[in-house]
Amino acid sequence: MAMAGAAPDQADSADVAIFLCKRNDPFPECVEGEATEERRAEIRRTLGALAEVVSVGFENSQEAYEKFEAEYRENTVLMSAIRVEDMPESFRVRVADPADRRMSGRVKEAVEGLPGVSHVADQFCLLHKEEC
Repeated sequence: MAMAGAAPDQADSADVAIFLCKRNDPFPECVEGEATEERRAEIRRTLGALAEVVSVGFENSQEAYEKFEAEYRENTVLMSAIRVEDMPESFRVRVADPADRRMSGRVKEAVEGLPGVSHVADQFCLLHKEEC
């Protein structure tokens, strides 16, 4: 059973990251608009119902910006162009067995296409492109 309130040990070590639509996002997945509170709640409920999910964390725009800034602070040109509101909110999901690509695949399938979801990053597929 998923622990919907628990946060992953580190958001960066999430097995699946679900990026949410921002206001005026140009992505085709975001034509219905930004991820509202109701849409975030539906995404969280969907994730919480998946047996593969062991934890779900949430990263707001400010937290995402702070991580981005820590990584790219030396790049002053880039940092001068990025604002907090440019960073998408995201759910960070840990699955029971990260080596089993079917688990992260089921998470991805469950949330892709939900209103408010911009895109989904599957860590397994990022690391093993030839298998996905």
